[in-house]
Amino acid sequence: MTKINIKFICLNMALVFLFVAGYNQSSLAADPIIKKLTQKKLPTIEEPSINIKTLPNGLKIYYLKDEELPVLQMKTYFETGGLYDKIDDRGISSFFMSAWRSGGAADLTPDKMDEELEFMASKIVPSAGADLSSMLVICLQKVMPQTLDIFFKILKDPKFDSNRIEVIRKKILDGIRSRNEEPMSILNREFMQSLYGHKSVYAWTSTPETINKITVASLQKHYKKVIAPNHMLIAASSPLEFNEFVAMIEPYFKGWDHRVKKADYPKPIKKEWEKSIEFIHKTGNQSSIAMGHFGAKRFNKDKYKLILADEILGGSTFGSKLGDRLRTDLGLVYSIRSSFGFGREFAPFRVMTQTKSESTIEAINEIKSILKDMVDNQNITQKALDYAKERIVNRLVFEYDVPFNIVGSRLTYDYRGYPAGYLKIYQSEINKVTLQDVKDVLKEYFFPDKLKIFIVGDKTKIVGLNELAGLVEVPLDKE
Repeated sequence: MTKINIKFICLNMALVFLFVAGYNQSSLAADPIIKKLTQKKLPTIEEPSINIKTLPNGLKIYYLKDEELPVLQMKTYFETGGLYDKIDDRGISSFFMSAWRSGGAADLTPDKMDEELEFMASKIVPSAGADLSSMLVICLQKVMPQTLDIFFKILKDPKFDSNRIEVIRKKILDGIRSRNEEPMSILNREFMQSLYGHKSVYAWTSTPETINKITVASLQKHYKKVIAPNHMLIAASSPLEFNEFVAMIEPYFKGWDHRVKKADYPKPIKKEWEKSIEFIHKTGNQSSIAMGHFGAKRFNKDKYKLILADEILGGSTFGSKLGDRLRTDLGLVYSIRSSFGFGREFAPFRVMTQTKSESTIEAINEIKSILKDMVDNQNITQKALDYAKERIVNRLVFEYDVPFNIVGSRLTYDYRGYPAGYLKIYQSEINKVTLQDVKDVLKEYFFPDKLKIFIVGDKTKIVGLNELAGLVEVPLDKE
């Protein structure tokens, strides 16, 4: 397990503080104390030996012992999520996860279940994902048997209480009604619909019609269709030895031989898009801006070069090209980030920020100019590349510093088809990328002259909005 000493953490916190205080990268580099700190070699992540076992019914268990605290942390993953929903059933996977957990199970009413968990200070928390959803169990070691009893009742004999279903339905419908209150929420949704199409599974959203269709019967049908040990994964850590943990949970699966068919993944995406400038009017003093196009697939041959190119461009507000220019030099934005996505299908590349209404067009032009200069003139330095590598490895260290995070990441990497020991491979591949490598991929994957631009802001306050060539004002919720 990675050990991070306090001194290293404090030094890095000091660097962050100096950035926030307004120092730019060049002044930091000139300071001899800061120079000494930045030359400190970052720790290397070494993945410990993780216990893995597949039961006869197909369930796969990942486990890493953790003696730091007398606590069980266990996350069970299921192959269900929004990407598997059909267009007329949008939202059922997310609804299902909440109703499954809260609806009672076996001989436990919903209220009785909640009372027992609260008495033990145990938690069972559902989470709906795109293609992999989960149920997290956290409890003290001394109440593991009782907590697991409740969890496996939920897992094997859910009741989908009708009253709880109506509570969930109301909460989701309230969320749909209020989803246009926050500009960034609008921007995220509408940019994705502009790129993928609003009838695409990668961009569509639930509607009152699809949510109101969900019943106890449809949830029970969904349960039988997607929940079975052969499409289930467990990641866990606790003070128990691995064989003790397996012996504790294996009896719950005895005789549960139900199997389900793997769900059909959505049709492949064509990496095709048109340059556009779209606008949604919303009163206020700020504009929210998204600019981008398609990114790449998960196992792209140039993945590590692209990760570093994106980090240099805008992977962090501080120390990136976009952040240094738009925040530090011009004071146009408080935060700005770029994200070059990698998915099973083509994920998006996006730059997102907010600025004062009056500086909207200036911010857009600056972003385009920086991206174009980076691509056309290959304006990247070795110093920027080295700094990007440091930031990436530093984030990894803090993300994978406890056993439960490590075992969970191993499970998800395996599920998505990465090789064993991927964390170490990732670090190695990042470190091998040269400055020329990054420059070589820019024109193949970044298209500053073919950006999709989306603005959410107040048209009465944005100077020069109507002068943007090709501007199209679109309505909200194009259902």
